[in-house]
Amino acid sequence: MLLTKQINRTFLLATAPFLGLMLFLLISQITVRSPELKIGAAADMSLQSELQTILSKLDKTKEDAAQTRSTIEKYYDLYAKSSAEASAMIQTADAAAKRPAAVFDTRIGTKLGGKLSRSASSSNVDLKLFTFSEANYKGYALKVDLRTDKGMAMVLGNDKVGGAETTLSAAKRYGAVAGVNAGDSRMTPRRANGSRSVPL
Repeated sequence: MLLTKQINRTFLLATAPFLGLMLFLLISQITVRSPELKIGAAADMSLQSELQTILSKLDKTKEDAAQTRSTIEKYYDLYAKSSAEASAMIQTADAAAKRPAAVFDTRIGTKLGGKLSRSASSSNVDLKLFTFSEANYKGYALKVDLRTDKGMAMVLGNDKVGGAETTLSAAKRYGAVAGVNAGDSRMTPRRANGSRSVPL
């Protein structure tokens, strides 16, 4: 019982100041006045002036955006024209680079009386076979354009010193499209298929 009374008294002592303050505020008629906002002609003029300033800035921003867009469109058109001209120049250069080989093929065929009968090309080698036929003679001329060192392989007969085999046999064994007899060795143009170095 004694402990409960002590707790009640402690609670009353703790809340007494707050209760007294609330009673005082309820009894007294204290009023708080806020300053009156005076809106007159001067305030209206200031507001209109700020509004005009904001509108003028917005107009200026709109003009700047339009000018920026026009500049970007001009640069885009210029880029498109430059790209088209560069593409045309690349095509012209590519055609010009191929022209000497075409002229050479035409002239050698005309001079020797042969005609292009077959051709094979890869990233490593370009081959053109010309056929020549006369009354008592028939022959072939092979034009080889080596693009890399993987386009050709020198091999021995049966791949050993002193070995012997025909040029056709060596070409077939290496999967080559052409073979040239080089005396004691065989020369076979190679193919580059990107995965392994095998004869073309």
